[in-house]
Amino acid sequence: MPKRVEFIAPMGAGKTSIFTKLLHDEKKRLENAQDAKKEILLKEAWQTSPLHYAILASLSFNTRLAHALLYDKITASAWTATEKRRLELQHFVDSALSQQRYSEIPCSDRLIRTKWFIRDLTDVALLLEQAPPEAVLVHDESLLQRGVGFGIGQDDPEQYSTTYFNTVPLPDLVVHVDLPDAELLRKRINQRPGDGRRFVDHLETAIEISRLGATIMGDRGVNVVECDGRADIKQNASKVAEAAADLSH
Repeated sequence: MPKRVEFIAPMGAGKTSIFTKLLHDEKKRLENAQDAKKEILLKEAWQTSPLHYAILASLSFNTRLAHALLYDKITASAWTATEKRRLELQHFVDSALSQQRYSEIPCSDRLIRTKWFIRDLTDVALLLEQAPPEAVLVHDESLLQRGVGFGIGQDDPEQYSTTYFNTVPLPDLVVHVDLPDAELLRKRINQRPGDGRRFVDHLETAIEISRLGATIMGDRGVNVVECDGRADIKQNASKVAEAAADLSH
């Protein structure tokens, strides 16, 4: 069975920068989980029709089309893989979705969060089912990071997050990127394009949820690599690479 590495961090902590540097430096040993999913879906397309494969492969070089056609897609095989793991996933899914209590989060945001949660869950099942057993797959964002998003805006974030992280399927390695300076996080987020600015009022909560998630992962027996979001990116990536090396043995 392939090994999985997941990141967890408050928004703006530098998670994606470390992820990118890690995969750049360790591309022979580690694989982007999104790329692994892409290979699985292209293989399925080839088995269906070489023409379908050729069209899909050519379109996937466009980033937006790749997300629409591959990365964000939930295929029938992903649903099948998820159903095979129904017994081990049922309690987690019920806890994650049924215990949500939001008073202030708009309905549209809640639906978007649920959409990405379902995609991440089916992706994990698909990768565990079909990725090469010797692969070490690294997720920039997956179920742990989704837990941070779900916890934000809950009426009782600590209670919800405690249940979430105690039931989430375990990765083989967790990378926690901590950055306790909410003002620095706010500055970084405000410099970004996109809609991430809607989270600036919840940064303290995101910091606490991320720390709680990392602590619970450690309590559940997962190796947790602690990275300082203010430290050098190369230094943090090297620390993660050293821990991930054990997964390849």
